[in-house]
Amino acid sequence: LPPASFSCDHTNPPREYAAKKNDFADRLEEELVLGDVQVELARTNYKEKFHKLLCWEEKTHIEILEKRCSGWCKVFVCEEGEVPNVVTRWSVKPEHCRYAYVDGMDGDQIAYVTQASESAVVIMSNGEEVYAEVLLENHTLTHDRLYLALKEDAVAALRRNGCLGRDGLRIVVTFELKHSYFNSLHRSLESVSNGVVARLVPQQSDFHYQESLDSIPPFPYPCLQLDGGQTEVLKAALSHVPGPPFLITGAFGTGKTRLLAAATYQFFYEGALKRQPTRVLICTHHQASADTFVDNYFGPMKTDRRNPW
Repeated sequence: LPPASFSCDHTNPPREYAAKKNDFADRLEEELVLGDVQVELARTNYKEKFHKLLCWEEKTHIEILEKRCSGWCKVFVCEEGEVPNVVTRWSVKPEHCRYAYVDGMDGDQIAYVTQASESAVVIMSNGEEVYAEVLLENHTLTHDRLYLALKEDAVAALRRNGCLGRDGLRIVVTFELKHSYFNSLHRSLESVSNGVVARLVPQQSDFHYQESLDSIPPFPYPCLQLDGGQTEVLKAALSHVPGPPFLITGAFGTGKTRLLAAATYQFFYEGALKRQPTRVLICTHHQASADTFVDNYFGPMKTDRRNPW
């Protein structure tokens, strides 16, 4: 089957998405070689290396979607006006006039498609293509249905082909990668300044330390109590002069989140005593992790009247 395209901006026709796929094709004009992405990272090759790594990742995700998720599927279209329970009022869009679901996919397939794909391209027996949006709410599901949203032109195409019956239709479904996501990463990489690259790829001469702290004052919260090993790491982090990143690595459950919260408390406490504004930016992979910081650590800190702020 020929590669299909769709519009990830659902206010535009599907042909607009072809530009995003063309960007990817342009990036792959030169054949990817494994040695190119395994070369040692340096300041001089930082952008080139990560551009190639992103291309390699994009190409790999396309292959995984094709092998693990695309293929013959049973597709059911919901009745007109029927809104599945998975759809929240925040996700309803004016252009969504009908919902559908792919039946029979396992949990791993649904999770991967939801994360990696922006659309499902339904290819019918006469070769006509129908473009459907993969709903982000699918990641909350535990059953074997992948829900899609259809626009008016897609519903019309399904109606012409007699695909709106209750019995569903066994047809080919191809899942398209989120090329727009990788395009944005490539653009962001181009905007990285040489000064930022110097901080991300430090040299030995860039490292300087203040005088090591002898002790850390006890924290007033049980949730911030550290063991001996964690305390030593905290001392090293607080002694580190701003410059190259200070990396703390550890397996799940070793206390990295608690350690970061303790360091943040220490920064806030010292800033408040010196009457200096203190700002700390914390980035997490998931919203749940950010909520943990606010609910378990920073919430109690902010409201505790014992603190100097």
